[in-house]
Amino acid sequence: MPSLRFYFDKILEAAAPEVERQALTHIERLALVRRYGDFSLAYSTAVQGKLSYFGDADGYIAFGTKMKHHFALGDPVAAPARRADYIKRFVETAGSPWFVQVGEDTARVLAGLGYKVNRLGIDTRLALPEHDFSGKRNETVRYSERWLLKKGFSFEEDKR
Repeated sequence: MPSLRFYFDKILEAAAPEVERQALTHIERLALVRRYGDFSLAYSTAVQGKLSYFGDADGYIAFGTKMKHHFALGDPVAAPARRADYIKRFVETAGSPWFVQVGEDTARVLAGLGYKVNRLGIDTRLALPEHDFSGKRNETVRYSERWLLKKGFSFEEDKR
């Protein structure tokens, strides 16, 4: 017997504004993430299941639809100079979509479009070559690295 929740989800999703979905393959999305994915959720937008994509071959906004609303996940994966355009076009097309876990630049664009922006936390950026992993605070990181090495995993820098 089909779930009642799925039945209602389908009805409510059909009531959401129609957004043309871009059929990007995971290979194309990962290539865009390599070029433009400078935020913490970039990789997740490319590989997470059940997401749709608004945009074109040069960039995208990952989003899901639930309860008559479109929810954009993270910043646009596109050239920084074109991100504001992707946001404006998505807002225009999707009819007041919600944005989740976006950076400061995206928040500024949204504020300029009349959105109220709420900051719930920050993404920490860590310069790995200069970071000191010694001390109690980083004990779990060191343990995890040793555990992974024992299991046969390796760490390599992607120099592309």
